[in-house]
Amino acid sequence: MRLLSVLLACIICAGILTAQKQVVRSIKFLNVEPVSVSEILQTFKEKEVKLAVERVYDPQEVDAAKAIIEKLLADKGKPGARVNVTTRTIPPRSLEVVFTGVK
Repeated sequence: MRLLSVLLACIICAGILTAQKQVVRSIKFLNVEPVSVSEILQTFKEKEVKLAVERVYDPQEVDAAKAIIEKLLADKGKPGARVNVTTRTIPPRSLEVVFTGVK
């Protein structure tokens, strides 16, 4: 009986933790010319980056996306280009992710 109580408590805690994860509601790309947004999204798909609207926010996916954008910029003649990433909370549990190219 004690084991059943412990298992039930774990299931409830897991449900609460899952419910508290933030969801990406918006992704913006600023100052990333000459790379198009469609090119960025296509590369995300090819490289299996799972950053997308309505998906759970994962900082590792954001880091992978940032690296891809920097590589695309370098391939388009902007070597050494950097990308800053910012997030903005959208209550109650959502985020906007903004990638901004830095010259």
